[in-house]
Formats: sequence, C-alpha cells, structure tokens
Amino acid sequence: MKPTRVFLLLATAAAFAACAERAAVDPAAEEQYQQGMAVYLEGGEANLRQAIEHFTQAVEIDTTFARGYAGLSRAYAAIGGNYNILAPEESWPQAKSAADRALALDEDLADAHLAHAYVLAGRDWDWAGADMAYQRALELDSTNAEILLGYAWFLYGTGRLDDASVMLAQAGALEPSAGDPFLRFVVTGDADEAIDAANALIASTPDNPYGYWVLALIQTWEGDYAAAAQALQQQIPLMDGDVVDEVALLGFVYGRMGQEANARGMLQRLDRVAAAGRYVSPVLKGWIYSGLGDRDSALLWVQRGYEVQAHRSGLGLRIFGALFEPIRDDPRFSRMLEEMGLLAQR
Repeated sequence: MKPTRVFLLLATAAAFAACAERAAVDPAAEEQYQQGMAVYLEGGEANLRQAIEHFTQAVEIDTTFARGYAGLSRAYAAIGGNYNILAPEESWPQAKSAADRALALDEDLADAHLAHAYVLAGRDWDWAGADMAYQRALELDSTNAEILLGYAWFLYGTGRLDDASVMLAQAGALEPSAGDPFLRFVVTGDADEAIDAANALIASTPDNPYGYWVLALIQTWEGDYAAAAQALQQQIPLMDGDVVDEVALLGFVYGRMGQEANARGMLQRLDRVAAAGRYVSPVLKGWIYSGLGDRDSALLWVQRGYEVQAHRSGLGLRIFGALFEPIRDDPRFSRMLEEMGLLAQR
C-alpha cells in the first residue's frame, strides 16, 4: 500500500469500534458491511473491489444503512483517489453520492463525516471544508485510527506539520503500530527510524510489496537513489496490476541517477499500461520528466493532471513534494499551487 493508503492497511480495532451498530440494521446487510470493512482495511485493488461489492450489497439490502453508504464512499475514494486504479470521473461521483447519502441518513455518524472529508479534500480541493469534516468526525469518534491517520495526512499535505504530529501521536497512543513509516518520516524527519520500520515490515512480510514502496519513498526523499531503485526493483515483481506509481517513481529515480534511457523506458511502460486500458494519471509522467530535469515536459504533464484533478494532483503535489524539487522554483509550478490554495501553506 502507498502513503495515501496508510489508514487502510494499518488501521486497528479502533476503526472497527467506530462501526458499532447505531440502529437496527438488517442482519444480512450488517454481514455484508462487516465483510466489506475487513477487505477495505486490508487495501489493495482486489480487496477494494471486493469491498465495493460488499458495501453495495449492504445498501441494496437496507437502503437506510448509513454506515454502509459511508463504507462505500470511502472505498470509492480509496480506489480512485489514494490508488491509481479508477479515473477521477469514475470514482469521485460514486464517492460523493454515497457520502451525501450517509450524511443525510445520520448526521451524527463519524464515518459519514470522514467519507465527506475524503470527498471534499480529494474531489473538491476544499481544504477548509475538509478540515471541518475531519474535526466533526473526531468530535464524534476520537479513537478511530482511520480518522486520526487520514486527518494527519491531510494536515501534512496542507503544511500543518505540528497538527499532523499531534494526530499521529494520538493514533500511536491507541495502537503503537498505527501509522505509516513514511508518514512518520515526513512529519518527524527521522529517516533512520522510518527506514528501520520499513525494513521491519519487509522482514515480517517479505511478499508484501508495501514495505518496499515505503522504503523506496524514504530513500528517494533522502537522495539515496540507488537504494530506492533497488527497493522498487524488488517491489514491482511482487505486484499485480497497480504498479503505475511504482513505475513512475522508478522513472524519477533513474532520471536523478542520470540513467536517461531507463527513465524513458519507464515513460514507455506507462504508455503501454495506458494503451492496455488502465488509468494512468498525467501527473505520473510529470514525476519522470521532473527526475530527468525536463522542466517544460514535467510542468506540461503536471498541468494536465491539475486541469482534470487527476490522481496525485491536489494534495499529491505537496505530499510527494520531493519529486517536484527539480521544478519547484519554476513560477508555473508556484501558480498551480496558488490556484489550488496551497502555495501559502508550503
């Protein structure tokens, strides 16, 4: 799982506690919901598709099931916003519709406000509205790890590191393993601790690609491009399908290493993936061109992503900020951040 997937893989029993029954629900709908939550929290394309199926069945069985709609919204937000699986025009309308329905059914449901926060931040780029939705979710359920970690990512992305650190600490107090090594790294700046945590994750689950992804990200941020390339080369063969972020990051790393042919090979690989019918965000090509030092091409592709609010645009321009260091001082990049309301929060 990738950085913006943190609360899906590592959420703990606190996330399930927030799903406690609030009103009489058809037992068959509740069963579908619980099955959906189990795979939703695991993350990954196959799991999220299964989660969407379970949540859809839950709300078809019981059309007044607010938690079911909140789960459905968050699953669509994850598969389209945190993952590079569905295009924004496919995922966000579903996420918004389900979040709106959940809130209409139960305004006091924390998960409904969390779903609303995901939509406001990921679809609408409404930072003030998303902030209020996260705060309301926490007022209703302050021990929900998914809320705490989702809010921590949002706060980091909007430049509020101190507040992000508070959310991360609260999640850690609930469950020491809660959180994400990359999130802890970008908030605290402690690379050694984060690398140790990523290596521990790899050692405990060597077939899980996520540990390699986190390790590669941290090493990229630290400028250890050779090590990052090695981690990604180990990760990509372990994956099935959802590899576009990894290919793009590897292309960036190759570019920074001066391996232009390999970097351009990653551009071609993204083209092949897109030609096969899979969604590929324009921003990912921007990553590779940024690594190559080709400012005009990098900004062209990032601009295209910005215009359609693609995957890894929006807060992604801040969360993955190290990938834009080669173009950060270009006024065109600054204008994009300003238009998104993020420039002052750098």
